[in-house]
Amino acid sequence: MNKTVKSFLATAGLILLALLLKSNTIELFKIPTGSMEPTLYGAKEMGRGFGDHIFVLRCAYGFNCKIKVPIVDWTLPLPEGYWMLPFMHLPKVGDVVVFEKPDNRNIDYIKRCAGTPGDRVRIKDGRLYVNDVMITNRPATASYVRYTCDGIFSRQLQTIANWMLKIEQSTGNKEIYEAMYIDGVPFLSIKPVEGERNYVMVGNRKVHVLKDEVTPEVRVPENCFFMLGDNSAHSSDSRFWGFAGRDTLKGRALCIYLPFKRIGAVR
Repeated sequence: MNKTVKSFLATAGLILLALLLKSNTIELFKIPTGSMEPTLYGAKEMGRGFGDHIFVLRCAYGFNCKIKVPIVDWTLPLPEGYWMLPFMHLPKVGDVVVFEKPDNRNIDYIKRCAGTPGDRVRIKDGRLYVNDVMITNRPATASYVRYTCDGIFSRQLQTIANWMLKIEQSTGNKEIYEAMYIDGVPFLSIKPVEGERNYVMVGNRKVHVLKDEVTPEVRVPENCFFMLGDNSAHSSDSRFWGFAGRDTLKGRALCIYLPFKRIGAVR
């Protein structure tokens, strides 16, 4: 094999290695909607016509049992488990995370992590509380972020029950029932009162409506995360489709690179 062929093969190998590393470390992501405004602007919102383009650090939360093959857009499975290096860590409350939508893995979502495994999450007066402490780190509680009590965080028990049923039907996951607490009482422990008509049906579960307004709380299960959009009133997030599993995580939003006037870190 002459030197020219060797040089070509060496160069081609280095290019493929570089592409492989790039595909599994940095990914380009375009924001399609306004669910994270004003942190991130979508192409279809507010008449802007050109959404934010961001860099996503794919390996921030570890390698997720598969690696992406460049050019051909394939993925190769890794041995079961998660590959973590010293600089990697799981999402923290406040991180802006890209992940696969749990009930449709072909769709990528971007939201802010609002709860990690074991956390107790609730919304009160538009603010986010984790383990009974209001989250005060910017920008998770910046003045423009006001979370709405909707979906499973509704103030109405019947609305909560209806959304929990929809989540179970769409994902086949019943974890939401075990994770939901109403005024400190496990949802499944709320029993119907004999002879009372004021109840709701959740599948084959008959749940008594204790009162018109309730305080719902979610305890995030193991290997799960609770995600919320900054533009809370116009966001499809964990309030409506449940938890994002660890196996859905794709990476952390790093910075905006387009449009030029929006260049900067994602916070």
